Amino acid sequence: MADIRLEVPGENAVLEVLYDGTELYQQPPSMSENLTQLARKIDFATDGEEVTTEEKKEEEEEEEKQPFQQPHWPLEEVRNKVRQALTEVSVLHDLLMIVKQKPHQYMVLDPVQAEAPEPKAYIQFLSLKKSLQSAASILLTGGERLRASQTDIGRPNRPVQDFHIELLRLRQNWRLKKVGNTIIGDLSYRSAGSMFRQVLPQTGIFEVSKADDVTGPSSLVGASGAASPLSPMANRAPQSSLRVNVPTELTGLAYIFVCIKKDEEDICSAQLTSSEFVGGETPWQQKLEKAQNVLFCKELFNQLAREAVKLTPSIPHLVVGNQITATIFPGIHLLVGLCHSDSKNGPKGGTLPGSVGGGGGPAVAGGGTGGTTVGSTTTGGGLMGPSKYKHEHDLEHSLHQLLHRVYHNSFQHPLPHPVYASMGMSKRRRAAGLEGMDRNQLLNMMREQTLLEQIIRQVQHNFLRLRTMYVIDQLAAEFKDPLIVSHWNAFNSPTQSCVKINIVTQGYDSALRTKLVIHIFERTLKCICRDGKIMTMSFEPQELRNLILCQISQHNMAALQGLAKYTGWTVLSSEQNIGTGTIEPLGNASTVMLASPSGNKVIGVHSGPHQRVSVFVSSSPRPDFYPSTVVSEQRWEHLGSVWQEVRHDRMEGRNFLNKMELLMAALTA
Repeated sequence: MADIRLEVPGENAVLEVLYDGTELYQQPPSMSENLTQLARKIDFATDGEEVTTEEKKEEEEEEEKQPFQQPHWPLEEVRNKVRQALTEVSVLHDLLMIVKQKPHQYMVLDPVQAEAPEPKAYIQFLSLKKSLQSAASILLTGGERLRASQTDIGRPNRPVQDFHIELLRLRQNWRLKKVGNTIIGDLSYRSAGSMFRQVLPQTGIFEVSKADDVTGPSSLVGASGAASPLSPMANRAPQSSLRVNVPTELTGLAYIFVCIKKDEEDICSAQLTSSEFVGGETPWQQKLEKAQNVLFCKELFNQLAREAVKLTPSIPHLVVGNQITATIFPGIHLLVGLCHSDSKNGPKGGTLPGSVGGGGGPAVAGGGTGGTTVGSTTTGGGLMGPSKYKHEHDLEHSLHQLLHRVYHNSFQHPLPHPVYASMGMSKRRRAAGLEGMDRNQLLNMMREQTLLEQIIRQVQHNFLRLRTMYVIDQLAAEFKDPLIVSHWNAFNSPTQSCVKINIVTQGYDSALRTKLVIHIFERTLKCICRDGKIMTMSFEPQELRNLILCQISQHNMAALQGLAKYTGWTVLSSEQNIGTGTIEPLGNASTVMLASPSGNKVIGVHSGPHQRVSVFVSSSPRPDFYPSTVVSEQRWEHLGSVWQEVRHDRMEGRNFLNKMELLMAALTA
């Protein structure tokens, strides 16, 4: 393919080419010459349309007269079009310069005087009247406000707070902004790391306005039909010049009700946020706090409901209305309900939707927002929790700490190390490469528990702690000999507790005692005995009861051996797991054989976890003993002797060890 070369056409037309190759160009016209040529083409005597038609006719005639001429070179037509466009742009530029800068240097424009319209006096009168009315209304409004302020100043018993001072106090605690002529505020927890922005229709926006009539009966914030100005309440409390309007969805009282339920028996409960009712006569600060409380409860319950639907446990969670039911142990259920009431008369009673066992749950609150809401029974005019629920302050405190930690973690991220690393990476994850962690460890590290899972873990631990406490207290009340003393560690976590159990005998606790430590987790118990043995138990209370009963039996045997050393008796044998005698339903019985200092008396003690202590005494058949080559010691003569049972329950003594001490003293004498 041959190359095609394109040359830039000359700016001016070539008039003549000399024999030596010199080209003579035509000088371009100046701007004034171009303007003159273009102005000659305009006929100012005719209209624009006629000129246009005549120009079209002239162009058509010229085109007919001029024969078709072959262009000298292929781009000649393009050059002509570009040159024509340049000319038009130059003319437009000159016109703009004339209009913009100094038109008197180029032309003179004669003004055209139009005919004056006929004056309409009636319209002028109406406009003047309207202007005077608006000015008069402004003056009357200002006068009324000045009169009201002067009246309030003259009344020392009814002080009125300044609007701007109150607005300053409101701005110190709440986020405010001005939109047009309206002041609005935000009640949401967005600055605290809340992800609850587009779930519910309400956004937590409240409106702040100035009270129109501070001397009227509705001068209190958000009040309608409040106390009159002559009432004692008006004399005590200063009136507020602010009026705060919150959305109807955020009025009233709301709280999260957490209850642990066993079939039809309610074990304990906890309540998040306060239960004080918000009425119309409360100050604006308390009203905003209660409205924010309602928004917080709805946000929290909505998040828990979404997590309950997403989780896939072995026993699925049940979400019905405003209640979540989760199974923490077999037969033990966790109920989480949203209680909301926006009427001062209290909610109406009803059946709890989705309750386990068909009864005993909180009543349904007939609130005006959010559909069917779970409430509690009412006494008087307020909304309060049922009296049959045992309020658990530890569970409530741990749940509040959990919510605070969740909000803190969502807003506060660990600093990067080094500084150019990614944000949000924990210290343990940064050291994963150095420690050589595998894929499973990294996945476990990245997995975060949901809020509902953490609440279930804390509730499981709280229930297991209460069950352990109940079993220990029941055994302590059942057994007076020996004594069971429990000491709960005060430094506990929400999912781990520790209790130290001392088994002692009254009067012999200084030297003879049995100790064991029990660690309580979410679903298991770990017991550390005195000899260092570690036993792991499930959440069943019978396992803990059997363990403590075995420890009581071993304590009796160990205490008896220690007492024998102090009194001079000899321990012939001691067996913790004896295979003879009555079979124990759980565990093994133990025996101890004791010999008197002279060897003519032997005491045998048999004890089991589920059987009472049995004491037997054997004496030598001969009062005098003479050793021989066959029987070298007197104790061997007791092999064929008869054992007699001692009814120690009829003996004198405060407890078992005291009775055994008296028995050994009598046999020694």
